[in-house]
Amino acid sequence: MVDPELSPRLVPGGRSLYRYDFARPALKVFDLDAKQWRTFAPPPGVRMGDSAPSRPVWEDAEHLVLLVEYATPTSAVRVDIANGNLEALPLMPDPGYRPVLIEPFQMSTAP
Repeated sequence: MVDPELSPRLVPGGRSLYRYDFARPALKVFDLDAKQWRTFAPPPGVRMGDSAPSRPVWEDAEHLVLLVEYATPTSAVRVDIANGNLEALPLMPDPGYRPVLIEPFQMSTAP
């Protein structure tokens, strides 16, 4: 059973629940089939907040995208909740002072 005090939310697609632990930071995912929590710790420098511009966004049902705060050039990290893999995602060359990810997140090569 999931503790309602944790305020979990549904991952897109509805196969898992998730919540953020902002103190560490970490992403916690509850697999509804396995009935257990898994914790994913992002690399140092990742922004995690519950509002823009540090709010993580879901790219799809298995990938969460987080901004990296002190990267040059500005980049993001994709977390694969199926296997825990992390992938660096460079953003456009000049995303502005404080880039904001929007949902649904989609990489684009268009100018």
